[in-house]
Amino acid sequence: MANLKLNSVSLATESGGTVTVDSAVAGIPAAGVTGVLPVGVTGGSGLTALGTIAGNTTFTNDITANKLTSTTDYVLREYEQSLYSSYTEITGTAVENISGSNYTTINVDTVNDVIELGANFNSYFLTDTNYMGWGWEISEGAFPSATTVVGDGSVSGGMKGFYYGRHADGNGSLAGDEYKYHSGSMTGLASFFGLSASTTYRIRVFGASHNNAKVVRFGNQVTNGITGVHFSVKRWSKG
Repeated sequence: MANLKLNSVSLATESGGTVTVDSAVAGIPAAGVTGVLPVGVTGGSGLTALGTIAGNTTFTNDITANKLTSTTDYVLREYEQSLYSSYTEITGTAVENISGSNYTTINVDTVNDVIELGANFNSYFLTDTNYMGWGWEISEGAFPSATTVVGDGSVSGGMKGFYYGRHADGNGSLAGDEYKYHSGSMTGLASFFGLSASTTYRIRVFGASHNNAKVVRFGNQVTNGITGVHFSVKRWSKG
C-alpha cells in the first residue's frame, strides 16, 4: 500500500493495485475522467440537471425527442362494448330491458370525467301506426328485474335513465316503413349523468313502446346486418 502526497496533502492512495483519488482533489480535467461517477458527485457545469417531476404527472405517447410533457388534456381511460345477439318484443306502453343479461361497466374516477354512451340496433314494427323510444339505464350494482321510467333522467330503483322518448321514431301510418335502423350517443360529464366519484356503474339499453295495442321488436334481424343490440361506453379523464 502506498500514498501520494503534495505539501502534506494526500492526493491518492494505492491498495492492491487500485488507485483512489482523495476526495479533496479538485479540478481534474474532464477528458481524464472515465468509468462510473460515484454517488457523491453533484453539480458542475458539465452535468445536465434533471428537473423535478411531480408525483401526479401522467405521460402519454407524445414523449418525443427526450422531452417530457405533462398532459392536462382528457385521455381515454376506458372503452367497453357489448352485443346482445337477439331481439326483444315490447307490447303496449311498457318499458323493458333490450340487452338481455348483457351490460357494460365503467369506473368513474371524478365527477369531471367525460362519459360517452352509444348504441345501435334495428327495429321492426309488427303493427302499423306505432311509435317507440329507447335509451340507457345506469345502475350502481345489479339491475332490478323490471324497468319503469319515472321521467327523463331517472329510472326507478335508484337508477339513472336517459332516452329519446316514446315518440322518438315510428312507422307513421299504414304506408309507413316498418323496418328501422337506430343509432345514437349521449356525451356529458359524470356529474351530468348523476354519477359519483370513485364508483363503479353498470350500463345497459332499454326500449319503450307507445301504443297499448301495438308491438315493436328491438334488435330485429335484417339481411346481412346485425341481429340484436350493440352498445358501448367510453370514459375520459384528465392527468
